[in-house]
Amino acid sequence: MEQTQLSIVPSVDPETRQINDILQLYRERISANLSLEDKEGLRELYYHLKSRQIDAYDYLKDAISVFAKKSKDKQHLSYLIGMVRHWSILGKWSMPTTEDQQLIEVFKQETGIEPSVETRQIIMKMVSKYGAIKLSQYMTKVFNDKIELDISKLHIQRVIDRMEKQ
Repeated sequence: MEQTQLSIVPSVDPETRQINDILQLYRERISANLSLEDKEGLRELYYHLKSRQIDAYDYLKDAISVFAKKSKDKQHLSYLIGMVRHWSILGKWSMPTTEDQQLIEVFKQETGIEPSVETRQIIMKMVSKYGAIKLSQYMTKVFNDKIELDISKLHIQRVIDRMEKQ
């Protein structure tokens, strides 16, 4: 009787399997020639998302699908990383336009405050509703208004509002 030998394949941990799947998807959808640097960049992006308790596998699969539809001149790993960074800040599928980004920058420069995710989303909605030019004009008027804003009054009003809700 002839015996067949079974080859024992070492098991691969789930994260390594997911990373390999992401690399394969990238090869299929974007570029078959994936440099060592790009492979490392995708691995680092995977672990960065995992460290933020984000489903890195799902996130990167979706990001690569969107990225694959971009023009060839934008298909660089740095563009994908930038897109994923925006998603991790503003929420998955969020794609701030140039106008959104410019007005967020105006807000930061004029107020000296880094806008929260919620504030960024409000600015983006306002751009869609009022248009970038009109919003820019109003932001400039408000931020250049010489009336001093008493931040302490805003904070105490928040306390009052919460107390009155109870």
